[in-house]
Amino acid sequence: MSFRISAQDLVLTKGQPPLTLSIGPGLTLIHHAREAHASALTLAIAGRFRPAKGTISLIDDDGTHTGTRDRFSRIALAGATEIDSLERGVSVRETLREQLAWSLPFYAWVPRDVVTHPRVARWWDVLLPHVDPNEHVGDIAVQDRFLLRIVLALIARPQASALLVDDIDQLRDMSLRGEVLSSLSTVAQSLPVIVNTVNGDVDGLANDVITLREAEEEAA
Repeated sequence: MSFRISAQDLVLTKGQPPLTLSIGPGLTLIHHAREAHASALTLAIAGRFRPAKGTISLIDDDGTHTGTRDRFSRIALAGATEIDSLERGVSVRETLREQLAWSLPFYAWVPRDVVTHPRVARWWDVLLPHVDPNEHVGDIAVQDRFLLRIVLALIARPQASALLVDDIDQLRDMSLRGEVLSSLSTVAQSLPVIVNTVNGDVDGLANDVITLREAEEEAA
């Protein structure tokens, strides 16, 4: 699989210094000084935010894509609370069914046993096989809620060229953070995964770490 995301002379908002980086396959952590910097970069890479200056290029098996809309359709985004917050009072099954229904043509049938659908099963079996779909979202473990957001993002982009995870540090317990990163390292064996963090690669799981912390602190 061909994959590369490159940012050249990228200025997220006016007054910030330009940023240049290159992201390849596997599990990549982008180490930031503050979450505010991380979220802006996340949304820009994922095609949800237009930076002030610079270019972002995505190379995949279909070629080179430089447009915001191209990245929007090709990058699965999870962890951005303004986009993927969960309804805690509904079941996991219904949450999955709703996302699957949105991702399919209007005439497509959505099975009740939604975890058997190919778009769901591919990632459910990797990330959440231990979770009972009949449980309410609010009753499952905090790390499983985060993983559910990732599964939903991947259902929404079944042909994704990459998965981008914002603010994994929402998991305040570092052992739980490590569990999720371990699961993401498994996903990264078949799909490039990019994770924004302010804590770095404390578990030694990443294939690459891009450190922006010092540059962001100098610019602050």
